[in-house]
Amino acid sequence: MAQTSTSPSRYSHLETLFGPRTRDRIRNCSVLVIGAGGIGCELLKNLVCTGFGNITIVDLDTVDTSNLNRQFLFQKKHVKRPKAIVARETASAFNPDVTIHALHANVMDPQFDQAYFKSFDLVLNALDNLAARRHVNKMCVMTKVPLIESGTAGYNGQVQPIRSGKMECYDCQPKPLPKTFPVCTIRSTPSTAIHCIVWAKDYLFPQLFGPEDENEGADLDEAVKNGESVKEVETLKEEVKRMKEIRAQLDSPEMSKIVFEKLFQEDIKRLLMMEDMWEHRRAPTPLNYDQLASQELNQPENGHQNQQAVPSAGGLKDQQTLTLKNSFDLFCSSLLALGKRIQSDAAHEPLRWDKDDDDALDFVTAASNLRATIFDISQKTRFDVKEMAGNIIPAIATTNSAVSALIVFQAIKILSQSKEQDKTTQKDIEANEGGQPDHLPRIAACRPWYSKTAERMIVAGSIDPPNPHCEVCQVVYSTVHVHPDCTLKEFIKQVLKGKLYDDEDEESITIQEGDRLLYDPDYTDNSIKTFKELNLIDGQVERVLRITDEAEQYVPLMCTISKSAPTTADKILVEDLPDILPHRPAPKPVSKPASDLGDNSDIEQVDAQNGSNGTKKRRTGPAVSGSNKDDDIIVVIDQLDDDHSNPRPTKKIKLDQHQSNHPVSNDLVEIVEIS
Repeated sequence: MAQTSTSPSRYSHLETLFGPRTRDRIRNCSVLVIGAGGIGCELLKNLVCTGFGNITIVDLDTVDTSNLNRQFLFQKKHVKRPKAIVARETASAFNPDVTIHALHANVMDPQFDQAYFKSFDLVLNALDNLAARRHVNKMCVMTKVPLIESGTAGYNGQVQPIRSGKMECYDCQPKPLPKTFPVCTIRSTPSTAIHCIVWAKDYLFPQLFGPEDENEGADLDEAVKNGESVKEVETLKEEVKRMKEIRAQLDSPEMSKIVFEKLFQEDIKRLLMMEDMWEHRRAPTPLNYDQLASQELNQPENGHQNQQAVPSAGGLKDQQTLTLKNSFDLFCSSLLALGKRIQSDAAHEPLRWDKDDDDALDFVTAASNLRATIFDISQKTRFDVKEMAGNIIPAIATTNSAVSALIVFQAIKILSQSKEQDKTTQKDIEANEGGQPDHLPRIAACRPWYSKTAERMIVAGSIDPPNPHCEVCQVVYSTVHVHPDCTLKEFIKQVLKGKLYDDEDEESITIQEGDRLLYDPDYTDNSIKTFKELNLIDGQVERVLRITDEAEQYVPLMCTISKSAPTTADKILVEDLPDILPHRPAPKPVSKPASDLGDNSDIEQVDAQNGSNGTKKRRTGPAVSGSNKDDDIIVVIDQLDDDHSNPRPTKKIKLDQHQSNHPVSNDLVEIVEIS
């Protein structure tokens, strides 16, 4: 329902800044927020306080104690509860006029199909992994829903608006393999080896051997006084007590069994009780201490066969591939060694993890590999663990806050431009508003700047047009309603004839559904089968067919097979399919993948106090060829003193020639570096 009556005092700032038309769009638009972590919490708060009227938030994770220091919508009473649900409960109190829907689910689940995405005016990403980002990008390109992408890496952050057909999408530029790793969801449902390594290094090691948190009990007592859930607090107290009891037994000969059963059996069984968490992913398999200790292995399905460690060609210890038994033995021995070190110290000085500490590295390697086995994740060698653990970048709350603000700026900008198709002139707008100016040009006051000075912490770069070779946004998308009894041959003749082939070269096309080949010139067996027989229509999941011509003359055609059959007598009903498919562009030249925020190969450090002339420069990477004019440079400020008179060293980032030829537009990528 459109929200037309608003509180003048609450929303007057929107009308003052952007005018009544944009204010109404903000109040009435439907926004999908994906992710309720570091950026997501800040973003939801900003949206609610700004006045966005209809918000849906999706997140698959639960609240962990490690989130509480930077994800301010969560408290200790919320630990183990779904993030999306808790975020809705907390943020709703900021503005009762806002409607927030929360879903504890994976945005990649089949329920979030094209019809679901089409129900929103905007999609705002607050994700922390590449696979989900690429999936959401593809869904927004297919449905033509504006997307605002975002991300942070330590003190760096960026925001990228994406509008299908108007600017490059997330997949237009190749993504380098990440050199740093997210740590937000590692304790709930690890899916990669780095999640297990961070769990062992940043959580398990400090709990057993690091400095104790003396205020833990006091904080829980205060939580009860403040009206928080008594039952949840009591559960947390029991867990704190249990870990303290375990830590007090560091000198016990049974220490390894006590810790092992707590971490790899009791905790895993507790996770298995959350049945909804494992509906769309493989459930973990607890390990048994006694079986491993006696070598009578009842190996889980995801485990390796019991065999000796396999050394690399060089036979180096650090590069050995450990079996489950090897990891178990290493875990027990390193645990006892670290416990003895603390007990032998007269002051019982806590330990700090160091990748060069052999006992500490052994412990993290063994613990992470045991956890990886439980969650069906590939294990890593000691060498791999040492390398990966050293690349972890902490999450910075200030960066999350700055990036979430920039997301809202871009959202308002898109909404202010979203009704261009109305063909309403500026004079018409002013006439309808009693002669008042439209205010929309004033949105520039909220736009981050492109700057060459040392007095800006936020800079903007121009957005490139879509990459003509992109396999996501430069293909043709169409939705097709097909009767279950329609054959693949009928589909080919009615939908594809005259577009991808003529009568004389009918068999020159290839049809795939995911990794499954349905049809090609050498495989025509499926042509007489119906869509029902091919399991392409089940009423539950949308299937997407990728159709290409063998000569690669035309761009690929992506046909989404609707879950619903045609409502007419026709067997096939096609939507949004052009009469003629575009031709493929000329082959692209081989180019180096774009670097990410963590790549310093083209960064120079300069002394900002001396300005741009006569400065000392120290190149941190290989030399950059080509022009080095200031026109091709974006300046990113590390930090300013309070009086702005003594800026600290800045970074000059050299833009490539393609970027520097584009003037700064109203659709921007923001990069912010905070110290």
